[in-house]
Formats: sequence, structure tokens, C-alpha cells
Amino acid sequence: MADRDAPEWFKLADLTPQEAYDYFRAKQKLPSFRWSDVWEKEHATAFTVAGMLREDLLATVHAKIQAAIEDGHDAKWFEDQLTDQLIAAGWWGRKDITDPETGEVRSAQLGSPSRLKLIYDVNVRQAYHAGRWEQAQRTKATSPLMLYRTMRDERVRQNHKALDGVVAPIDDPFWDTHYGMNGYNCRCIQEPISEEGVEDLRAAGFPIKRAPKVTYRDYTTKEGDTIKVPVGIDPGFGYNVGKARDSGLAAYKDQQRARLPKAIREAGEKLDRKPPKGKGDGG
Repeated sequence: MADRDAPEWFKLADLTPQEAYDYFRAKQKLPSFRWSDVWEKEHATAFTVAGMLREDLLATVHAKIQAAIEDGHDAKWFEDQLTDQLIAAGWWGRKDITDPETGEVRSAQLGSPSRLKLIYDVNVRQAYHAGRWEQAQRTKATSPLMLYRTMRDERVRQNHKALDGVVAPIDDPFWDTHYGMNGYNCRCIQEPISEEGVEDLRAAGFPIKRAPKVTYRDYTTKEGDTIKVPVGIDPGFGYNVGKARDSGLAAYKDQQRARLPKAIREAGEKLDRKPPKGKGDGG
């Protein structure tokens, strides 16, 4: 069933960017030597570009992605905004870079049109996935299920194609590994849906599937470390970007609270523990 044959409410819709913008804006800039230095859930609270060790350049790239999310700019705009600056700064082409902590030297592909497109794509898409998750939590009472959907064209990977039409409760563990992008250039989406919506899709001939059991494979990094990666998902993408954002913000709030004077901190903790007023209490 092509997009044009789907029920009107099922068409891909624009997500208001506020949740996505808030998610990305809160990220802390973190220089990294290689892509695996910041792993999975850490991306929810840290913005990094592998091989970008200068904090000023990282802040510039972060600001451009933030503007792209807020104003709806595309990847071409992002490339045009940054190319000259990165060339002038020497962050372009293939060069040797040195790990400031270990002194290790490696050859790395720095700036290029394709690299900028990838940086834009991963960060903007994951920001929108995080925003969608926040929205899904707010509507969980009426849309308690999540639907996995691909773009249903020749570019869809076979592993992702097999997930098209999977439906499971929003709180199902399946979404701990399969929510958000499942690899570089992944265009899959996961949408909250009601029981009635599922029945409408089934009646329209859309194949509805149960969530498969998540299996893992061993992946060996260039450094020789072996890690477990969900089958069908690229290394580094096997996590729920929305949940990671929530836990990251909670940890950030705890850190901020710990810095407050003791009297203020204890007063805030008392308010947190105080039960809300019921109708009989004048609430």
C-alpha cells in the first residue's frame, strides 16, 4: 500500500519542531576523537562530531543544526552555511588527527559534502524522533500502541522492511532498541496509534505484525572491543532516543539540584514528596 492509499490520518505529518528543538538545544557540546567515544544513549545529552576536537567549531555546527530544526532548513542550507567556515578552519578533507588524551594519531575524513549531509541527517532526524516520543507519552491514554513504518520504496533495507507494520504497546521493551533511527540514512518512523487505528489499517489491507524477538550479534570495533548489537540495527543506533532523552534530563536536573544551597535543595525535595491536593482538600 503506497502512501497515497493510506488513511488520511496515517499520512506522514510535519511534527511541530518545539519538542525536537528543546531536545537538541539541551545537548552539551562534547569533542570526540572517534565515533565510538560517545555511545548510544550518551548522544541524547551530548552533541559530538567524530574527529572534531575544537570546541568553537563544535559550537558552530551545533548552532547551525539548532537553527535548521527551528526554522525548517534543509541539508543543502546546512552545507552552504558551514563549508567555507570549515575549509578556512582546516577541518576539511582527509587528514591525520591526534587524540589529545592518548596521543594516538589516526587518519580521518573530516569535512566533505557527504559528511555534512550525514551530520545533518542523523542529528535532525534523531531530534525529531525524540520529540515524537515526548508527544507519544502525552497521548498514551488514547493511542497506547506504536507502529513501525518504512518509506516502502526501493531504498529501504531488507532488515527494516521486515519491521514495516510492527505494532506493539508503547511501553513494550521492543522499542528500547527499535525506536528512532536504526542506522545511518534510516528514514523509518514510529508513530503512536490507537486500537481503532490499527483496525482501520488492517481493514485497508495494511499488514500488521507482532514485534519480533530482539536478537543480538557481536560487533568488533576498530579498537578490538566486542559489543552486543541488535541484529538489523547499525552499531551505535540500538537504543531509544526518546527514553535516553528523558533519563538524561532527569540526571541533569539532579546535578543542577545538587549544586543548590542545602536549605533550598531540602525545601524543593519536600515539595516533591508532598502529595497533590485532592478535591476533598480544596484542590
